[in-house]
Amino acid sequence: MPADYFPMMEQGEATTDTLLDRGRAAHHHKMAKIMGVIGGCAGLLLVASLCFLGARRNVIDTATKPMAAITLVASPPSGQPVRPERDDGVMRIALHKRESLKDIYRRYGVAPLPRNRTLNGDLLTAFRAGEADIDLHDYENAQYFGSISLGSNEQEFTMIFDTGSSNVWVPSALCDRSCGSHSKYDHKSSSSYAKDGRNFHIVYGSGPVSGFLSSDALNVGDIQLKEYTFAEVTDASGLGLAYSIGKFDGILGLGFPSISVDGIEPPFVTMVKRGLVKEPVFAFYLGTANGMDGELVLGGIDPKHYTGEIHYVPLAAENYWTVRLESLLVGSDSINAGHVAIVDSGTSIMAGPSKLVDALAKKVGAHRFFLNPQEWVVNCKNIPTMPNISFELGGKMFELTPQDYTLKLGDSPFLPCLFAFQGIDLGNGPPLWILGDVFMRKYYSIFDYGNKRIGLAKAASGGPTTES
Repeated sequence: MPADYFPMMEQGEATTDTLLDRGRAAHHHKMAKIMGVIGGCAGLLLVASLCFLGARRNVIDTATKPMAAITLVASPPSGQPVRPERDDGVMRIALHKRESLKDIYRRYGVAPLPRNRTLNGDLLTAFRAGEADIDLHDYENAQYFGSISLGSNEQEFTMIFDTGSSNVWVPSALCDRSCGSHSKYDHKSSSSYAKDGRNFHIVYGSGPVSGFLSSDALNVGDIQLKEYTFAEVTDASGLGLAYSIGKFDGILGLGFPSISVDGIEPPFVTMVKRGLVKEPVFAFYLGTANGMDGELVLGGIDPKHYTGEIHYVPLAAENYWTVRLESLLVGSDSINAGHVAIVDSGTSIMAGPSKLVDALAKKVGAHRFFLNPQEWVVNCKNIPTMPNISFELGGKMFELTPQDYTLKLGDSPFLPCLFAFQGIDLGNGPPLWILGDVFMRKYYSIFDYGNKRIGLAKAASGGPTTES
């Protein structure tokens, strides 16, 4: 991939803690370039894979507030938002589900673009070195959205809740045309706003994402973080067309302080330190590919969203949510999987070293997609006879069926199905696998910040991602 696809840090040596971020931004930029060429409704595809770079600094906050318990649930499509209602200490807030891309494709007769992701660098250095439930809305299995608000007047934004980054940013009312029609934060209308004074600036090969830091009340469900520092973006040109026409406004990072830009304390860490959540845990339920919405719980877990026992895996590093990948099987055949895997809600598919993904693809009978040779596809009719793919984490095998790891590209019988694995290359570092939303739809994912571990259990009512 050309060098100008990769984001650059403005100062200091680019540590490999930031290499995943570079790849995510590079992938997003490449998708934007493709969309700009294709144009039309196909450009509506947006892959949720944004992450940012930055210095490392941990800010201690000793403010306190009573713990909260909240649940956000989906309302019927024809319903209107209702005021929150408490039920035995649990807050439920109704939200709407967006139109899916499949409906848009069907209406306009276009197919989604294939996903792509490539990374460069040396990962080895990176690894040396109350309860709130948020409804997540699935955008054709590529993005999961939830709502937050900022300011005394509760300005609402649609956000991607991303375990692969650690900052919060929204478009500013001062943003140029690069922010398109997104909701924009107007600090002048909020009586709780306070100026921070620092610039927020990240340079990508394709252009900058920049703005400035501000402080205001951040509301996530019924949890309020007073005087929380976040970024107002005034120039989002580095994200390209994909952001301009995308359905999300900003990012709420759920990663560790070590990967936060400007050393800003991640919002969930702040919630834990201020005593605003019951437990230092959050959990993702991504619903199903056939229409069921997902849910993010902050401060606990929801037993309704999983079945069986929870299996906990200790973290291998406190940068991304990283665990050791002990083995990988295709049917009964072993693949040399390498050392580490990142559980990443900001990545829609799965990723791994290119040579190993190629081997995986060949074992399941996939072939290169003629529209994009970097993608692998399969004949949808062959899915029932394809082998399972299993990941060993913490001594337990987590299995994906072919219905789990393939995705429909459209409703036309002439279109193939996407093999939902993408190659990534990390120079001389150990092989890295990314367990994205394809994996997280199958397994309820618990991010235990307090005990530095990830819990996995079979998601309840999980449905296949591909109709066969």
